[in-house]
Amino acid sequence: MLVQELKACDAVDLLVGDGWSFDEAHEITDFYIEEAIDNSESFLFDLVSIKYDWVSYENFTEAQIYYPMANDIKELSEFVKVIETKETILVSAV
Repeated sequence: MLVQELKACDAVDLLVGDGWSFDEAHEITDFYIEEAIDNSESFLFDLVSIKYDWVSYENFTEAQIYYPMANDIKELSEFVKVIETKETILVSAV
């Protein structure tokens, strides 16, 4: 396995290159950085894993089709990880 230390901007660039919007890529990168800081550990940036862990929805109404038990974003975040971006809602059930 090849391990390389990345800067946040490098991670964002890789995510954008994989089809995420800049805003989504920035928010996903921030999420993992904050999680690593909170846990006092580094994390393995795995582009394939991120692609399968996160789903982008245009709005809550679209996400609610897949998560009908939630009546709003706050309730949705009780069941799954949720990141609200300027453009979309990112959801990870992992």
